[in-house]
Amino acid sequence: MAIENYYTNSAKIQRKAETLNAFGAVTESWSDVETIDCLINQATSSEILQAQQVNEEVSHKLFCDVSTDITNKDRIIFNDEVYRVVSVPKNTVNRNHHYKIMLYYTGTDNE
Repeated sequence: MAIENYYTNSAKIQRKAETLNAFGAVTESWSDVETIDCLINQATSSEILQAQQVNEEVSHKLFCDVSTDITNKDRIIFNDEVYRVVSVPKNTVNRNHHYKIMLYYTGTDNE
């Protein structure tokens, strides 16, 4: 069965923008980039251990189409839960079929 058959979740990709307010201070805000169909799964124990070896925290992984506009500076919103993108999107097996992206769960969107 093809992996896109498992893309049963809809999630938002958000990107941080920095602007100057009237006093010259930088304010940060997140804006939607796109909504994607995807699969979000828990990371395996070996994936978590590998990430820890390079001082990174990983809790989940995301699979999505390679046409997705996503970077390792974005975040994912799924069911009001926030996941920080912690890896560069990996074009799995260089087949231009799907990305595998490591995530870290940071809390809910209203925290």
